[in-house]
Amino acid sequence: LWQRAEKEAIRVTSIPKFPPILRDLAFLLPEKVAAKDIINLFHEIAGDKLEAVNLFDVYQGDKIPSGYRSLAFSLTFRIPDRTLQDEEVNGIMENIIKTASERFQAQLRS
Repeated sequence: LWQRAEKEAIRVTSIPKFPPILRDLAFLLPEKVAAKDIINLFHEIAGDKLEAVNLFDVYQGDKIPSGYRSLAFSLTFRIPDRTLQDEEVNGIMENIIKTASERFQAQLRS
């Protein structure tokens, strides 16, 4: 039997004019802290400068204390009207690390 494919809306966006700044960040967190809570924190602090977040690794096991897990994220920073500077993103990253530590007992992993 032939099935008719449903039409999907095609979304077209222009190619970004300015380059992104990419950063990876890994935290050791209590198991009870959901990845979405950390992602929400990223957006809360970085605002519209944070273009995308990708959770690329979740690890529990050797060298991770019981009741904890490691979450690693890739963050893409970009704004449409100019090139972001490293100093701006460095300040955002420092604020994220400080706030995650205070709010979720997150420990930065190297």
